[in-house]
Formats: sequence, structure tokens, C-alpha cells
Amino acid sequence: MAMKAKIQGREALTRKLDQMAPMANKYAAEEKLAIAKDAASRIAASAPRRTGEYAASIQGDFQRNRSDHSRIGGGEYRATKDRDATGVFAEFIWRFLEHGTKAHTAEEPRQDRRYKKRVVLTKAKRGHHATKPYPHIFANWRAMRDESKKRIHTAIMRGIREAMGQK
Repeated sequence: MAMKAKIQGREALTRKLDQMAPMANKYAAEEKLAIAKDAASRIAASAPRRTGEYAASIQGDFQRNRSDHSRIGGGEYRATKDRDATGVFAEFIWRFLEHGTKAHTAEEPRQDRRYKKRVVLTKAKRGHHATKPYPHIFANWRAMRDESKKRIHTAIMRGIREAMGQK
């Protein structure tokens, strides 16, 4: 006999978990914040150090506390439905440092791709050399991702055990 599962979504799952074990989501939120701060400190420790401003800007926090665009890994800012969502926040240059840049020459005018319907030629004042990638964000996250999942799972299970009256 085959098992049947009904996909309900994250909000329905969170609602049911709140009904069964109200402390589970609270413990998970605390653990998510601790993981975000831990990830931010590890990333800042391996970030490039020229002036130290970039490394100092790397912080872990709840997304609801940050409405700006400094979230690492996200494109345009979209509000999240998860009230306990956390993230690592940094200055916008993290993309250039993580992935590097390509060298460009500024000898001749070229088409500006920002304009969709008309052709606009731009000429830069000077070219710039390529910068090599300095992988410090995703390498650190991949190293701690499995441990982070275990920590969140343990926090949820602690809340469920408390609700069931076990120790």
C-alpha cells in the first residue's frame, strides 16, 4: 500500500506546529538567529581585510529588522512571509569580492545595455583591471550548512519533547 501525502505549504505546517508545540518555533527562531550570527562571524573572519570596513559590515540578524537591500544572496528585496527568517547582511560589494570582476577596456564607445528600446553609446573614462575572486561567503556557508540544519532540527525537537511532557 502506497503512502499518501498532502502538500500544504510552510504556513500550514507552521500553524499546526504552533498548535501542537508552541515553544518549537520559538526555539527554532532563537537557534536560527544564533546560526546567522555564527555564520556572519565566520564570514567576517575570512573576509578580505583592506580597511576592515567591509568585514565590520557583515552581520547576522532577522530579516524583519532589515528592510534595506544589504542581504547576502538575494536579488531585489522581497518581504518574507516567515516572521523568523534570518540572514547575513553586508555591504553591496560582497558580490564583487566573492565572484571577482572582469577586465574592461574603455577605448571605444559601446552600447549601454541599461536602455532597452533605444541605442545609447557610452564611453568610460578609463578601463579597469580584473579582480580575482575572493570566496569567503558561500565556502563558509557550505562548510556549516549541515551542522546548521541539525541545530534547527534539535531545537524543534526540544520544543516538541517539552510539549509531549518528555525530557
